[in-house]
Amino acid sequence: MLDQARRYYRHALVGPYAVFQLYVENPERVAPLLCGSLTQLTDEAYRLYVENQLVVYPTAVDLLYSFYYDAHKNEIKRGAKTKKAGSIRRLVKVLTQYGRTYDLDELPASNLAQMLPREFNRWRTEPTLSENYTA
Repeated sequence: MLDQARRYYRHALVGPYAVFQLYVENPERVAPLLCGSLTQLTDEAYRLYVENQLVVYPTAVDLLYSFYYDAHKNEIKRGAKTKKAGSIRRLVKVLTQYGRTYDLDELPASNLAQMLPREFNRWRTEPTLSENYTA
């Protein structure tokens, strides 16, 4: 029993805390990554962004927020967690591919959003967070 408690994937606070610390100056920015339950480690946005190391790119986090997060309900929008075109999974694949060619640290979120394929048009309804956020 004690051996199981030491497994890293069973510790539900370390990962979300590290993500929070990355964006401590504006924690709302990572709300889509932290809006899930701490007792369930199945939140797709968190898992995909952390596993694919997109969480360190503010523009990628801003796209996740502006495309897929419903701030009024404090949850990921309906239809975003599917395996279909334009979903979070697809965004992760596209951004991972773009990361090989473009510097995601320097590319503004608005430019990155415009570069995305047409399959993401469904989600392009609001400006990205970085365009509204002033430090």
